[in-house]
Amino acid sequence: MKYDDGRFAKHPRFRFFALNIEISWREYEAGRFYIKQHPGEAHLTVDNLRDMIGREGERFSNKVVHFGTSLHGTKQYWFKERNNLIAMIDTLGLPTFFFTHSAADHQWPELAHLICPEDPDDKQARARAVINNPH
Repeated sequence: MKYDDGRFAKHPRFRFFALNIEISWREYEAGRFYIKQHPGEAHLTVDNLRDMIGREGERFSNKVVHFGTSLHGTKQYWFKERNNLIAMIDTLGLPTFFFTHSAADHQWPELAHLICPEDPDDKQARARAVINNPH
């Protein structure tokens, strides 16, 4: 992204290409780890896997699905993260403070006007209005 002339940073799809390569590499590494943990299954073909799913069904699929929790963006990953969040809430209690790094007040003029109707274009006035908000 920081190449001399910035051509990669300027390209509209390069970041998606780079993300795809990173995700593919993580999947490859997870597959290698699975094979290291289960060396007896390294020789299996696609047909053998289909037969195993037919015979062993849920036991085999649970074993494979477990390795999806380390792959960001998969259903298993988000299910694990959801469970972690629920455990944190159970342990620490409900959050009493929410903070976001959204810059919506800079991109949404109607919101800026609601925050500070006197001078919606003044960033300092908007910050003071948020800090001094009695509600």
